[in-house]
Amino acid sequence: MESCLRINGLPSEILGAIFEAGKPGKATPYKIPYEIGLSHVSSHWRAVAHSTPSLWTRIYITSVLTLDVVSRYMERSGGLPIDIRIDIYREDKKAKVSTSLNSSLADMIMDVISPHVARCQTLLIFPYYGKTAQDFIARLFDFEAPMLERLKINFDYRFGASVTDPGLKTIFCRGTPRLRFLETDVLHSLPPLSSVTTLQLHGVHLHSPMTYENLSEIAASAPHLEHLSLRGIADLTSWPLHFVTPELRMNSLRSLLIENGPLAVKLLLSLSAPNLQSLWLECYFDNFQLLYDSPQFSGGENKFSSLHYLTLHRTYGHEYISMARAFPSVHCLHLSYPSGNYHLRNIEELFGVNGQLNELLWRELHTIVMRTIGYPEQHVSKLLQVLSRVIPLRRDVGLPMKRLLTDTDIYRNLSKPRNVSLAEQIELAIVDTYNYCDPWWIMSHEDVLDCA
Repeated sequence: MESCLRINGLPSEILGAIFEAGKPGKATPYKIPYEIGLSHVSSHWRAVAHSTPSLWTRIYITSVLTLDVVSRYMERSGGLPIDIRIDIYREDKKAKVSTSLNSSLADMIMDVISPHVARCQTLLIFPYYGKTAQDFIARLFDFEAPMLERLKINFDYRFGASVTDPGLKTIFCRGTPRLRFLETDVLHSLPPLSSVTTLQLHGVHLHSPMTYENLSEIAASAPHLEHLSLRGIADLTSWPLHFVTPELRMNSLRSLLIENGPLAVKLLLSLSAPNLQSLWLECYFDNFQLLYDSPQFSGGENKFSSLHYLTLHRTYGHEYISMARAFPSVHCLHLSYPSGNYHLRNIEELFGVNGQLNELLWRELHTIVMRTIGYPEQHVSKLLQVLSRVIPLRRDVGLPMKRLLTDTDIYRNLSKPRNVSLAEQIELAIVDTYNYCDPWWIMSHEDVLDCA
């Protein structure tokens, strides 16, 4: 009781500063927010909390029932920049896409937040249906968002067919001069991209597939684009084959993630990106022979000479040698959930364990990242046996590997007595954002409002 009295005796300015310092980096949806909890301790704390605008700048909208609370947040935040997360996935799912409930849901929310869009620095919109996402977008065309830095519009991709393509239109057409990050599932409605450095086009669906013309326009309108992620369907019939010479110039691009295999082949052939440092491929590699045969990637050429990080996701390993020849400058190889025992034999073949080493591949490779969470212990043990043969071989030919970064399952096995010799030959650690600096790895582990 005495300590409580001492706290209540603090000047309001100091108590408010303590409240601000204790504000968590992000809130947990569907739980009592930090600022609401403070305001229910006592009348004094309520008065201080209500007069501390920075406590009320993070706004969560989960249904129309929260809109009255949202209005109070808008008022209490004063004129400060605000972060808005509209997560109506559950409520939107209850409605039928054929009814007017989706549109009215979007309209009621936009009626409340529209007067405050000019001070949004983060705007996240997560409905269930693509049609509802489109209803939100329809209300965002004629706006200026001078403070907006981060924008996400995502819906359940399985219902993307409910989105119609009205042709390319610009949302926030009056300007978004500070926008740096954009992730959207709606390709045909984008904000101005002149300041965007990270663009994630996800959920591109059958009724509005990406074309070469789309990407060319994006490249021309986003001169500062550094990170590009493409997930979904592409209209490859519209995509020219730049087999000999690339035509799509993206000089600022540093990292590229592609989920679609045929799109990856066409894009990597079309792309001129001299500063590309990271390539993350979450796709099948059945079509990649066309890329390997191109003069851009064969005959000793090193098209992406700045490429240091290569991620191959769920691979069988058949393409390891071809990848090493196509992308020879790789320093860090990330094998993300490789499939079965097949890739183990291919790792040995890549590094010449089972025979003569006719060529030294990936001469600059010094770090291997392995993630196999959920794999049987027997498979992990076989993987470690392979590495115990590969690592000495690289050392013996003068190309030593320095680090092996793994998930917790592999690392746990490395600590067993039978693996002591491997631990003595290479630096071992659990992979995290401090020891592995691939841009996509870091971005996927950011502690931001999106992940609340």
